[in-house]
Amino acid sequence: MRLPTAGRIHRCSVTSSSAHSANTKNRLAAAALLTPVFLLLALFVVRYIRQENFIYYWDYAQYHDYYMELGTRFAANPFRALDVVLRSVRKQDYNLLPTLFLLPLRLVLGPGRLAYILSMTVIFVFPSTAIFSLLVKKLRGGNAVHTAYEDIGLTVISVLALATLPQLWIPVLLGYIDVGGLIIIFAVLLLYFRADFAKQNCRNLMSIALLLSLLILYRRWYAYWVVGFFGALAVSEGMRFARDTERRAQWKVVVKNALALGVVSNLSIFLIATPIARRMLSTDYRDIYSAYRSSHPFAQNFAALGSHFGLLTLILAGLGIVFSGMRAGRRPLVYFLCVQFVIAFALFTRTQNFVVYVGTDEFGGQHIYGALAAIALFLALFVQDVFLRAKTGIGKAAVLVVFLIMCAANFSATFLPGANPLPGPVEFALPRVRQYPMVRTDLDQLRALLDALTDITRDSESTIYILASSYRLNSSIVHEACMHLDPAHGALAHKIAATNDVDKRDGFPIPFLMARYVVLTLPTAYHLAPQDQRVIGVLAEQLVKDEGIGKFYEKMNFVFRLEDGSSVVIYKKVRPLDPGDVKSLSDKFLEFYPSHKELFVISPDVIRQVSAL
Repeated sequence: MRLPTAGRIHRCSVTSSSAHSANTKNRLAAAALLTPVFLLLALFVVRYIRQENFIYYWDYAQYHDYYMELGTRFAANPFRALDVVLRSVRKQDYNLLPTLFLLPLRLVLGPGRLAYILSMTVIFVFPSTAIFSLLVKKLRGGNAVHTAYEDIGLTVISVLALATLPQLWIPVLLGYIDVGGLIIIFAVLLLYFRADFAKQNCRNLMSIALLLSLLILYRRWYAYWVVGFFGALAVSEGMRFARDTERRAQWKVVVKNALALGVVSNLSIFLIATPIARRMLSTDYRDIYSAYRSSHPFAQNFAALGSHFGLLTLILAGLGIVFSGMRAGRRPLVYFLCVQFVIAFALFTRTQNFVVYVGTDEFGGQHIYGALAAIALFLALFVQDVFLRAKTGIGKAAVLVVFLIMCAANFSATFLPGANPLPGPVEFALPRVRQYPMVRTDLDQLRALLDALTDITRDSESTIYILASSYRLNSSIVHEACMHLDPAHGALAHKIAATNDVDKRDGFPIPFLMARYVVLTLPTAYHLAPQDQRVIGVLAEQLVKDEGIGKFYEKMNFVFRLEDGSSVVIYKKVRPLDPGDVKSLSDKFLEFYPSHKELFVISPDVIRQVSAL
């Protein structure tokens, strides 16, 4: 009796050993595939950033500034630096938490722009790609045993589906740190689809809940994705209750698990970041960011997705939805991700656009990460299904080659100037967005502007107000130029007042009244509709026409030409402001925004203070 038993044990041991060996070989093959892809992408980043000659500003510069600042703080006092990070998480809309993850490479690579972008690439983009590949493998389903060739092909498809998407890279190259949220999103989906929701253990549920709260703390706008997650969970389980009698019998477990997710995720946010959580609940972001929302948000934002991803990518992702919906094993995935996408899309676009367009310029492309996860997943699943349906090795190789050509075409058309990878009749299927290395041709004029401002404020602490809000000139550009364009102007940076750019967000521009010098462009520079930036337009008009508040300023003998054809001029306050004119200016804004008195009413004390300057 012992011999057969021993034989069975021996055979199981051999089978287990073979499976372990096969898994090890597959992991080594995946690593061998990922390594050259990651090296090529890192080289692309280096080449791209080195081609740029630009002054980064606003969101392009903000987290790079945080990256530099946190590294300096940590080198001086690590515990103090961590305390600063925690306080920023509790109180700031743009907190230091994302840069904390980059700190190891910040200390190794240094503070430069290339170091910052490479740090995001290594810490966020590459792990996102690896986790995405695991997620696609999990969601693909099926119990079929694949050959080594098929496993390699499936890995190649999942890696290319994300790693070569231009929409993954555009925000990274522009300096947005939001890409780190993709790691959290993919990890949440991997845990959620690991087991049936009613059978999720406590460890998985707590991990999902904490990751969802981390996602919101990482970047506030990801709250829309989280709300979509809970909405999709409710709809998916509701559909199962409606169809499945056995599922209805498990309603207590489902409700308990859902409540555990909601309570732990919300409670953790409130415990860690009480001030910012309260602000998020009490703030009408739809009103504040109305300037960033188009008149037909749903249609125009769907069009923006088409412009960014390209018709071909969206069609393949759509086919992925259709074919996955035809498979019983993947149907819950389709329901969940589609409902999550719709809810998050509707809520976000109700507040603002994914992308803000001004002429050929655009801003805010990082918000497309909220849609990227679902699109990339269904794209990868569809191409993998086609690959597995191919009957011969040559057929499978043809699928890989065609997909590789498509990825290369999308990528090169987006990032390589002059690239024309496909004939004109086919080019319509590619993304229409072009994000070439940014180069300014008027840096000499910006240097001349800084020279002039340094000269006229050399012997005083007079502040300077930049009455411009375009992608060619704004207060952030001038401030960043002081710090990075010419180190000789570093002392000028603290004299540049922060400009109130957007009416409902920023309110009355009191710093303008306190400044001695005002810099503006002719014509007036906006990055949004003029009716949403009256804090720029009304003041500029009064200065140029020498009326109202403009009567107290004189135009100086300076003119600088920007690359967009506009002229930059400087005005100097030559006598104290009249309290009546200041009050009239406030009243003028109240006529525009009668329901926002808290933003535009100026107290008598402030009027007296600015009139004495």
